[in-house]
Amino acid sequence: MSLVKSSLYKAIILVVAFTSAVQKTAAQAVLCGQYQTFNIENNAWGAYASGYESGAQCTTVEDEKDGTAFSTTWEWTINGDPDLETQVHSYANVKSKSSNLPVMLQNITALEVSANWSMYPTATGNPDIFDVEGLTAIGAKADVTLDFFLDPDFKQSTNVTNPKFEVMIWFAAIDATEPIGTLFTGHNFGQNNQPGPGQEVFSFVAPENMTSFSQLNVLPLFQYLVEGNKMDASTYLGTAQFGSEAIHSDGKNVTFDATNIDLTIQTTTSSVTPSKTNGAPAKTNGAPTNSKTAPAKSGAVSLMGVEGLTWCWGLLEGAMGAWMLWSWVL
Repeated sequence: MSLVKSSLYKAIILVVAFTSAVQKTAAQAVLCGQYQTFNIENNAWGAYASGYESGAQCTTVEDEKDGTAFSTTWEWTINGDPDLETQVHSYANVKSKSSNLPVMLQNITALEVSANWSMYPTATGNPDIFDVEGLTAIGAKADVTLDFFLDPDFKQSTNVTNPKFEVMIWFAAIDATEPIGTLFTGHNFGQNNQPGPGQEVFSFVAPENMTSFSQLNVLPLFQYLVEGNKMDASTYLGTAQFGSEAIHSDGKNVTFDATNIDLTIQTTTSSVTPSKTNGAPAKTNGAPTNSKTAPAKSGAVSLMGVEGLTWCWGLLEGAMGAWMLWSWVL
């Protein structure tokens, strides 16, 4: 009996040590699970990657009036083959619930995104910047991206596991490679394509870190693919997400904060009520940013946030199971 209790104590203490960095108010709740299909997702889809013996992630939905914001803290540590350090474990993100999706590319007149974000070592980093130096010191590997899924089939375009196309727009990364460049609305985004599991993946990478952008129109990237015969104009855009892929750190917690997130999808076939995008004040100090500002459009569709929630995957799941077992033993 004492051995069982001892093991359970260790599991629970381990979880507390990880989650202590994620401060929660009394109004916040905690959900536990590998997937929480809300507008904001923890999405630890690669939690069981081979060679990884420890790790966890918790995502908190921030209480931000008139805007969408979230914060995620993670740690994925490898114990084995260094080549496995390239495995993506999770993608905490905000997922669009726009009524305009799915929509054919040929019917989109504007696809604009806004966000302010920072990433840093949880314990020692500067929470107001993309702390590249601090993240490098703890061996962190991560990126910040927009992720879109498309398919010729209306329904299949909303399936994130096996649509025909995936388009990623990288705003920053640790250990990123440089693809071939192509000019895009004043930003020289590089373009690269590679086959995925049964799909084609197109990645556009900014040449400089972009930690703040407002009404940035990314539609020209999709038009570039259509004009290059990479996909047809009748292809459906079904899923749009913004977040950070977490890959690896040397046993240290990493935090990603994102505020003032918004997505505008304007189409030729529908109109929507303007959404409020004036959230909490954006973080302005820290790493240099590369942003594009334009007047707000009347067809804005906001990424609707769910305030006051935190959900986790990894150590917390083990602790909950241990707690249930402990209750049964007692």
